[in-house]
Amino acid sequence: MNINYPLYCAFFLLVISACNSNDIVQEKSSILYFKNHGNPSDTIYIQKMERAYHSYKQNKQYDSCATLLINVGNCLYVNAMSSERFKMLSFDYLNQSESNSNSPTHYELSNMLACNYASEGKADSALIWFKRGMNKMSGERMQKANGFACSETGLIYLSKSQLDSAEKYCLSAIRSFEQIKDSANLSVNYLQLSSIFQSLHAWNIADTYINQSITYLSNSKDTDLHIGAYNVKAMMHLEGLKDTASFIHILEDSRHLYSQYTAPSLYLQFIENSLFFEQSIYQKEELKAKVYLDKCDSLSNVIQNEGIQTQFYYLQSVYALNYQDALVDENKIDSLANLFEQNKSFVYATRLFDALRTKAQKKSNLQSALKYNLAFQRCKDSLYIQDKDGQIIASERKFQTAKKEKTIAEQNSKIQKSKFQISALLLSLIGIVLTGAIFFSYRKRKEARAEIKRQEEFTYQLLQNTEEERSRIASELHDGINHELLTVKNKLAQGKTIQMTEVEKIIDDVRSLSRDLHPAMFETIGLAASIESLCERLTEVGLFTTCEINYTLKLSKRNELQLYRIIQEALNNTLKHAKANAAKVTIDTKDNELLVEIKDNGIGFDTDEKMKSASSFGIQSLLQRAKAIGGKSTFESNETGTKLILKTPIH
Repeated sequence: MNINYPLYCAFFLLVISACNSNDIVQEKSSILYFKNHGNPSDTIYIQKMERAYHSYKQNKQYDSCATLLINVGNCLYVNAMSSERFKMLSFDYLNQSESNSNSPTHYELSNMLACNYASEGKADSALIWFKRGMNKMSGERMQKANGFACSETGLIYLSKSQLDSAEKYCLSAIRSFEQIKDSANLSVNYLQLSSIFQSLHAWNIADTYINQSITYLSNSKDTDLHIGAYNVKAMMHLEGLKDTASFIHILEDSRHLYSQYTAPSLYLQFIENSLFFEQSIYQKEELKAKVYLDKCDSLSNVIQNEGIQTQFYYLQSVYALNYQDALVDENKIDSLANLFEQNKSFVYATRLFDALRTKAQKKSNLQSALKYNLAFQRCKDSLYIQDKDGQIIASERKFQTAKKEKTIAEQNSKIQKSKFQISALLLSLIGIVLTGAIFFSYRKRKEARAEIKRQEEFTYQLLQNTEEERSRIASELHDGINHELLTVKNKLAQGKTIQMTEVEKIIDDVRSLSRDLHPAMFETIGLAASIESLCERLTEVGLFTTCEINYTLKLSKRNELQLYRIIQEALNNTLKHAKANAAKVTIDTKDNELLVEIKDNGIGFDTDEKMKSASSFGIQSLLQRAKAIGGKSTFESNETGTKLILKTPIH
């Protein structure tokens, strides 16, 4: 393990404290017993766990099974212990509840299994189970399980000196704990980030992360965590930054908190007394140093932890090497110094080799002095390289941070510029839309006014034409048929003979007038025959007119008459105005629609100009009649002729 032992012990304390403050679940007291009471190393504790598990399982209380196992796993984790029976029951539960593998209990229990493997020193197996405890789901329990798994995974990678992976998972844990505002675990993970950069000797970055950790704990009631964070900060200033004044000042803050704490854990007591010992050594207070060393000795015998034992032996070596009267086993100190060098803990290796060198020189043991001097210089050079590498890392991080901040600033500037451009574009679009809306509204109103005017003119023209038609009929009756009848009457009064041709002429005049008013025999012969008759009459008067009629589905009689009038009006207009010598009427039925086409080979006209002129009554009449039968008509006209197309639904 390449991290410094005092820092590792303090960090281990913080992780345990965070776990103790984290209630994973809330259950009835019989289950909570397995989390908060008992000794997992006791056979009776394990037997009780098995009986409780099988009882819950038999009664199908699967949630209670899971809660029990999680609480037992947590208890094992706090005591840095493992249990084969716990693992067996956990595997049994996970296999039984495979279908509910996305529940919080699955992720929490996976984490507890991982902790079990970690306590056995099986880091690879622990990583597998911690990664099974990770998830991307929402909810406080899910985020807590994910954060715990990422945090512990980062700690394992830290112990393996895989620092990039350690940082990656630590940052993932921080993101999860930030979502649920878990200050205790945030402080632990910022401290873990600090340990990563302490391992890299990037002391300023490490100090920044420790300060963030302490900030999260400033209003916390978790005194263990708070004191532990101060302890780590103090040791870093002592051994890393070589700032003894800051070390003593920070330690005084820690001492103040510690003095008010009524129930410090054994781990916390050991770390606190080891720091007081270091302070006494630097202040050359031998008696105080001996008191704190004896307290550490008693605590290490109770805790029985390898890391704590190593830490105590280091303190004992420091004391023995600083005071001539102390008993010292130089071979053991030599072994410890070599162990620190092997683990790249050059701060502690340098300190011990320097003390051993001094001892050897005072004893005039030149061979040992030379050996320890070479070891001291070797570790000092390695420490110098570590510090330089740390400075390079700090500079690179500073550069990357500045570069990132510059990129963010540029992106923000671009975003602001884009927002301005988008706002300007939106305003422009709104302006265009409003202008367009106003224009189209004005145009629509103008067209509506023009349509109203056309309707008024059409109505006036219709009334005028009706009066003219009545006047024409009256004139024909009076001047034509009436005069002819008077002539016949006078001849009869004089006893003259009436010629048959005279009577036939009167009959033809009456028939022609009647046909103009209403097509003869329309109701009898129907639309198709009436159109054919109309075409024949027009051919007789000089406009060669043909028709092609496919009229299967029938219009109503009223609409048939209107359609006939449209065709009649169109052909009469052709006869009067088009200077055409041929015309054709086509009627076809398609689906439920009647298609009518009337075309000629006349001179044509400008449809737009014609519609605007005062002489558009004929065209307006055709359009209005088409609307009256629910149809739609259009004109196509040029110098080769005119075509009227009418479409109307058949109903």
